[in-house]
Amino acid sequence: RLSRSGAAVRCDGPLPPKRQAELEDIFSNAESFSICDDDLNDFGFTIRYVSEGWSKLFEYTPEEARGRRCLNLVGDLAVSIHVDELAQLVNMSIWDVAHRLSFACQILKTQISAFKGSWDKPSSNIFFAIHAGRKKSGAFIVIEHVLTNRTEPHTGWQYTINMFRDISA
Repeated sequence: RLSRSGAAVRCDGPLPPKRQAELEDIFSNAESFSICDDDLNDFGFTIRYVSEGWSKLFEYTPEEARGRRCLNLVGDLAVSIHVDELAQLVNMSIWDVAHRLSFACQILKTQISAFKGSWDKPSSNIFFAIHAGRKKSGAFIVIEHVLTNRTEPHTGWQYTINMFRDISA
């Protein structure tokens, strides 16, 4: 039996299967984020920190991720290296998959590049995307990606915060 009170929901006994699945989905990638330098190039940003949730999502330890480029490690470039596997998985030609990945990657980099000069204007520097990703195990996933750029006020360090969620299901 579910009963509502204010901002909370109380459940006496096990949750209904549908509600349990929704709850697991909401928290499956909780706190999955990375912090990167502002040094975007064709291979992404340099990763400086990854959360425990990020490590669980992409299956890399913080030590394996630190100093690596994000697109090369888990993003579109990591996927495009294995385009033949992905083409088989989605039942498309290798050319079609490669073309679509290239287009998505270019759009992603173009939109992120547009953030230059908007570091301290919070309403103008949030980027949303849905794109392909690849775990260390080789599993392909669909990622919901939110990126925001910031400047550390004391040192002037410009950095990006990337938040991820697996929406493959």
